[in-house]
Amino acid sequence: MVPLVLLAISAKSASWALAVIAVAMFAIQVKSSSLFTLPADLFASRHVATVWGLSGAAGSFGRMLFQPLVGWFVDHVSYTPVFVIVSVMHILSAVIIMWMIPRIEPLSAR
Repeated sequence: MVPLVLLAISAKSASWALAVIAVAMFAIQVKSSSLFTLPADLFASRHVATVWGLSGAAGSFGRMLFQPLVGWFVDHVSYTPVFVIVSVMHILSAVIIMWMIPRIEPLSAR
């Protein structure tokens, strides 16, 4: 559902754009909440907090880098590239997770 945010680009009113963005944000949170348990499914209980903390730190670092890019795009181009990036990022991240973790089962220490 996240790619629906692309409809905000051609929205005829601010209300319609906000509604579309709200649906996309809902979809992002659905995806995120389904991934919250992934560290517990993959790692031993003594490592779950560390893995969760590292993934949260990586996500925060990525957001930190993305914010200036958003500002630059809005100032120099438009909101269109931002909406395109957001719509593609979540599909791409889901594909990467499915590729890197084809089966969700505890990892063995090989």
